[in-house]
Amino acid sequence: MNFEEAMRWTEEAHAFPAREHLHARRLSWILERSGLRERARSLPWALVAGSCGKASTARFLAFIARGLLDRAGVSAPVALGTKPPLSETPDGQRERYQLFERGASAPSWIVPEDFAGYVSELVPVVEALEREAPELGPVAPYDLRYAVLLSHALDQCAAFAVVEANIGLRDDPTAALPPPRAQLLTPIDTDHAQLLLAPSPLPAALSGLGDRAGPVWHKAGGLRARVATVVGLQDEPVALAVDALAEERGVGTMARRGVDYEVLQRRSALDGSDATLRVGDETLEVRIRAVGGFQVDNAAQAAAAAWALVRDGALPGDRGAWREAVRAGLGAATMPGRMEVIAARPLTLLQVGASPVKMRAFVEALDELLPAASSGRVVVCASFLARIHDAREPVAILARSGRVSALVATACETVGDAADLDPDEVIGVARQVRPELECWAVRGAEAAVAKARSLACAEGDVLVLVGNGLGASTRPT
Repeated sequence: MNFEEAMRWTEEAHAFPAREHLHARRLSWILERSGLRERARSLPWALVAGSCGKASTARFLAFIARGLLDRAGVSAPVALGTKPPLSETPDGQRERYQLFERGASAPSWIVPEDFAGYVSELVPVVEALEREAPELGPVAPYDLRYAVLLSHALDQCAAFAVVEANIGLRDDPTAALPPPRAQLLTPIDTDHAQLLLAPSPLPAALSGLGDRAGPVWHKAGGLRARVATVVGLQDEPVALAVDALAEERGVGTMARRGVDYEVLQRRSALDGSDATLRVGDETLEVRIRAVGGFQVDNAAQAAAAAWALVRDGALPGDRGAWREAVRAGLGAATMPGRMEVIAARPLTLLQVGASPVKMRAFVEALDELLPAASSGRVVVCASFLARIHDAREPVAILARSGRVSALVATACETVGDAADLDPDEVIGVARQVRPELECWAVRGAEAAVAKARSLACAEGDVLVLVGNGLGASTRPT
């Protein structure tokens, strides 16, 4: 089996299961039969769950972990598994499986030949599962992805791993993995609310959460017992629900944003942010390379998680090593596709996340980085995934931003799980919210970007590409 065949088997020959088959038992079966479960018991790892900022927080933590290992003289790599990839092409899918080697400036993707080898080893295991345990339902791509990620980390003798959860926690495939040494819960919103349903009758802890009740139930309600837990920024109703569910689950030591760690001060610009963080009784002045004020929040959570891991012996070092690794890691960490500057003329930013919560953070970052008094127009070229919960809401959030001068809507994919909203529908929502907004519907990513660039042609204009589809389809230089 070559790389292309292995990727097709993983991503195309298997489908996302029906709701009744959303569980971790298939992956558990695969790990047991393949021997991966026993091998994985020796791998310390951190789990990153939630709705917003998971991949960025995981990447920050990987950079900090790499620094701690370097300072301790450990050459073994850090494994990093995040999703979705910026490009859901066969080659782009390799981004799901990364290794951060000692001396490298950033994590690298899995080698195609290694991917093909791991998948070849999985094929007979999956065939046995389908014969012997058909009641578990059809194998999903995410079952295979986590098995490959674990195989890669173990075969490369990783010293530590940072893994992003799939869509929840109660029924998430990561529940099949051995307990992590730390679990991070980023801000929870309504993503996957159509799949992550709240129980009936509704527990008192979830009352008043509306569409967020299901995601909170599955994510906070799936936290592992006796595992150090670091909770990101939540609004008060969600924070109270998280506390109640965490207590019910019997989690380990908890670090809460605003109580056990916080952002004391921040100043953001297009070249990054300067911030003052407090973690416990330690105050740190840090420089964060990643663009956007929301990245300061992600960085703070990663720093707090790194301290929990050092404190509990999962990562080497002491307070001094932790401080140095946090400063160096946050200063070096790059965030592809997340307010990423990809061209200078016109200044072009790529923001792949386009869910409601991510769009709110993006609009706030625009206002912060490009104040209304600054010269130049902001032209947004965007595609919006149709499958996300309340897919029209991020369009409305974007259109309401007074900093956005023009919107070019497109659809990079029109069929399947990656299909985007029809551009005419996007424009209709935008004009309903803000009739005076200059809007264009353009079919095809290349033509849409060309149109947007023609609109952002004056000195000081800024072009922003929004949506996973545009991240996958084009990266202008």
